[in-house]
Amino acid sequence: MKKSLSILLMLGSVNSYAGDWYDDWLTTSVPITGVANVYQGVASCYVNLPFPLSANIQPTLRSAVFLYHDPYYYGTGYAFFPEDVPAGAQACQAAVPFSHQQEFITGYSTERTPILPFPSSVDIERLGCISSSQRKIIVTTEGSNDSSPNNMKIYGSTSPYFPDTLFYSGAFSENMLITVNATSDIMNFRVKLDNGSSYYTSQSQMNCTSPGGGGPLN
Repeated sequence: MKKSLSILLMLGSVNSYAGDWYDDWLTTSVPITGVANVYQGVASCYVNLPFPLSANIQPTLRSAVFLYHDPYYYGTGYAFFPEDVPAGAQACQAAVPFSHQQEFITGYSTERTPILPFPSSVDIERLGCISSSQRKIIVTTEGSNDSSPNNMKIYGSTSPYFPDTLFYSGAFSENMLITVNATSDIMNFRVKLDNGSSYYTSQSQMNCTSPGGGGPLN
């Protein structure tokens, strides 16, 4: 595709208030799983009694329990923590037999998929400053391989904010020269083709008054 250079000199003064990061992407909740040992069965141990203490433990993730005996109030029972053993009861720690391994859902992650048309790449080239707060840049956008976009929008913001200031809205061009309000060293950008998902990128050394930022154009 032959690249053309479209020139637009405008200030980013129109706010779109589009929402938040990745709000125009398809999102799916994906479970995060882990494997844990499950213990179950008869646990037994001995204290200063003429008989062992024992209990049939239901499935648990704990490999040991505290068995206790209190002939006056609580009888024989078990607890997972020593502080839960009744005061004055005789107790001992017993191993719970291993039963099996089981897969558990430990949480969820968000999987994001872009909606086409979606840029295959976006590159920001810094040009010179035209004032202490305005800079020219070239936004190079490679279109999606699966479609031919007609329109594009370029948004920006100072870092770390969501890029919601609209700098350009019009016909798609692979190379777009625009002027941005460069009041921060780092700026976030997003490029949206037609009704597809936003492509996010950032550029450093944007502030025209910062060291290395570049002086005004002659």
